[in-house]
Amino acid sequence: MKISKAFIIVAIFRIGFTITIAAIVHADCEVKSGLGLALTGHNFSSFTVKDFQDCYQECKANEPKCRSMNYNGDHKLCELNNATETSHPQDLKEVLMSIYFESRHRVSAGSQRHVAGKTCQEILSREESANDGFYWLNSNETEDPYVSFCNMTNGGGLFRFLVLNKQTHSHTGTYNDRVWHQICGKWADSDGFVHLFVDGKHEIRSNTSIHGVIPGFGKLILGQDQDILGGAFDREQSFVGEMSHLYLWNADLEDSIITSLSMHCKEYPHPGHILGWSDMATGINGNITKRENSRCVTEQDVLL
Repeated sequence: MKISKAFIIVAIFRIGFTITIAAIVHADCEVKSGLGLALTGHNFSSFTVKDFQDCYQECKANEPKCRSMNYNGDHKLCELNNATETSHPQDLKEVLMSIYFESRHRVSAGSQRHVAGKTCQEILSREESANDGFYWLNSNETEDPYVSFCNMTNGGGLFRFLVLNKQTHSHTGTYNDRVWHQICGKWADSDGFVHLFVDGKHEIRSNTSIHGVIPGFGKLILGQDQDILGGAFDREQSFVGEMSHLYLWNADLEDSIITSLSMHCKEYPHPGHILGWSDMATGINGNITKRENSRCVTEQDVLL
């Protein structure tokens, strides 16, 4: 069994009641309100209404964009806000004859198809208590919404690269946008640094070096996280999306080659690989759809 001291792997994927008067707070129910208060600087709509109930109904009709509301009883003025006192406490001001109101019974962004978020980060910015899980997304707001896993613990998502159980991770932007992206990671024992490329661009370099050898007798698993060798899978950790053209080299490819590989979806992109995409045809488990012809298309492919 050969022992690997350098490798590079490339894959392309598509991945009751609260009344607040000054400092008086009572939090037994799922509503927060304030008398003589208004949230300023976050109004997306302002209009006159008959009474407080009409203002409340307008906010409900505009969920999840409407996060809270201000109602001025003196002028019958209703202001719908896209933020809350929880996320912007500094913007809650004293306003005579105004009532600030937010309800936690509202529909959360991304929780249903008709309230799909644009990105995981957008949902996280609008929902203070958003947890890791599956959410409805509509990246370009024109196609049908789809379900995607959002890693809210890490700010909406991140790339993580492990070598010898030592982790390198970083935020590199949003890639759950229904567009094909090439991901390439490489490591060599000679210098010990981990590198991650996204669409041919060098996005991550580890701060510390990792040295050692990778022992044999392992198992390569795509689309899941094996907590023990070849098993202990968690459904919540499943890859959701499409994947194509995965290759593994027992060599340190030049950065220029990696950039070139990102230009096109090719069945055999560069010679010398020890594992190719065709080797992944066996051992498929779970809710997987295998396509005979890859749908992978890069921006350069479109221009040709």
